[in-house]
Amino acid sequence: MANEVNGRPIKRYTVYEIAENALQHFDMKGNYMGRMRGRLMYNTRSGIVLVGEYSGSRERFEARAAVRSALAADGISVSCYVKDDEGSYFYESEDSALYTVCSFSDMDECDEKKLEDVCTAMRALAALHKAFDKLKLQEIGLNGEEFQIARSLVKEYDKHNKELKMIKNYLAGRKTKTDFELLAVRECPVFLAEGLEALDRLKASDYEQRLSETARNNRLCHGDFNYHNIYTDGGEYLIAGFSQMRKDLYVVDLYNFMRKLMEKYDWDIKMGYLMLREYDCVNTLSAQDVKILGAMFSYPEKFWKILNYYFNANKAWIPNKNMEKLKLAVNQNRMRREFVRTLYG
Repeated sequence: MANEVNGRPIKRYTVYEIAENALQHFDMKGNYMGRMRGRLMYNTRSGIVLVGEYSGSRERFEARAAVRSALAADGISVSCYVKDDEGSYFYESEDSALYTVCSFSDMDECDEKKLEDVCTAMRALAALHKAFDKLKLQEIGLNGEEFQIARSLVKEYDKHNKELKMIKNYLAGRKTKTDFELLAVRECPVFLAEGLEALDRLKASDYEQRLSETARNNRLCHGDFNYHNIYTDGGEYLIAGFSQMRKDLYVVDLYNFMRKLMEKYDWDIKMGYLMLREYDCVNTLSAQDVKILGAMFSYPEKFWKILNYYFNANKAWIPNKNMEKLKLAVNQNRMRREFVRTLYG
């Protein structure tokens, strides 16, 4: 029967009962506070924790959990997973589902509108990268094969440029065009030229050599550092969301965080340099770091994303928000280019 295992009936527990059983498994007891990041949040004597189901690879999870613990031991404030008395990160429910418990905080998500939060996030990212630089995977029982090597941005940009060229040709061949398509086909040559220029700049830097060295030396980066994955309170912080951790250049983390904020700040140059200065005061940026950053910022990523989404979606109906995003990318392009120019001096 579907409701039996080995001839024994299965009791159907609620998600709250399962979470409480998981806490008990890890010798914890807490008061339910609500949901956070798709998990249940509890206040325990050890602090705030999140309880949630895990359905991926155990080995992949354990490797990332071990790195988090090593970072915490080095003084970086990160959410860490709890082990039971036998050294396991997992509680197995009666229906064989796996549950984990990780430390958390009552701090708020980084508010991109608050300069103090942004500066705290930049310093936290720089401190995280310094800790990653010191981390020796062999010392925590790992060999590096547990983490993927990032795809080369040279290959990525080349692929995106070919896609932009294909979309440009497709748009040019359409007899009747919507307002979105008219604007896109008008701007495509400009942004495609910028994409080709960005690729040349990246090739002219030592990016590919450094990516090879990063993979060879097992240097990790966060992989998904954005304002949803860092929590702040004044100068205090907690970094979460390490599921995309991989071998990659630190400047890729820096670029991903900065690009999204720079779009929100209309590519304000002063804001860009404030973020770079806050990072640099903790983890010094080299001239090559800035050169690679400049190449990444010069790639029209937002424009490519909008057109790629359009090309792969239903073209019979284009949402108004897509037109708004396209107009914004076009209108912000001059300031983005100006910011890139200042990086190249």
